[in-house]
Amino acid sequence: MKIHTLNNEDDDHRPNLERSDDESSGDEGRQPRRPPPQEFYVGGSEHSGQQVLGPRGPANGSSDEEDSNQGMFNTRLNQTGAAGGSSRAIGPVVRVNIEMFDDGFTVDDSPLRPYADPANIAFMDSLKRRETPPEFIRKYAGRPIDVHCFKKPGNYVFKPFTGTGNRLGSVVPPTVDLTDADQQLISDTAASTTDQMQTRAQESITLREGEPTTRIQFRLPMGHRITGTFNPSMTIVDHMRTFVVSADPAFAFNLFSFFAGFPPKKIDDEGLTIGGAELNNSVVNVRLV
Repeated sequence: MKIHTLNNEDDDHRPNLERSDDESSGDEGRQPRRPPPQEFYVGGSEHSGQQVLGPRGPANGSSDEEDSNQGMFNTRLNQTGAAGGSSRAIGPVVRVNIEMFDDGFTVDDSPLRPYADPANIAFMDSLKRRETPPEFIRKYAGRPIDVHCFKKPGNYVFKPFTGTGNRLGSVVPPTVDLTDADQQLISDTAASTTDQMQTRAQESITLREGEPTTRIQFRLPMGHRITGTFNPSMTIVDHMRTFVVSADPAFAFNLFSFFAGFPPKKIDDEGLTIGGAELNNSVVNVRLV
């Protein structure tokens, strides 16, 4: 009776990636052949006992430690995709780890790939012939590939993420409750209030050095009149609207339009510059929609 050790391959479901002697002749970079497992006899007498197969010894010229680090198979693949071809590899070497279980294999911690799947059969056949699988050619595009295969005992077991992470932001972002007062325009028309509004508004506009300036008076719905200084190259949508909303933040929650000229006409194209819309030194009415 034979007692099989972990390294015994008689009943292994994994594909055999070792070439035959004929296939291996002249091949460079292949895994050195390992001697057969040692046979031991235990118990009984000279006419009876049990045979125990020990692990296969290290490959010729390598130590036990070196052999265990190599796994069951490793090789450097070319990028030709055809046996016997040659092509100069481009770029740094890519390492690919393949773990082979009883029920399938993984490639660099990928999901389990069953041996019976036709695509996976073709993948393993390519490795056995020392050819580069098409998926590697597409993924690594000409780079040399070091493939390292490792035999894993038993079936594949899914490994969930067990590390730690950092929460970015809040699970439920904070909300801002707006009251009616937040959306109501400033009604106080006292001079001090108007001055504060004009100061806030002008601080929101950064004038461009070396460019000419112009002044625009805004007449707001609640009766305020504030004047701002702009460059003619500034736009209506970016700068005039910023000026008005900075003067009274409640405008951010109220739709409004600009009217200019006499009689006042709505400015439809707010992408225009102040100079392009001929608003230099003008009066602009702000009306709620």
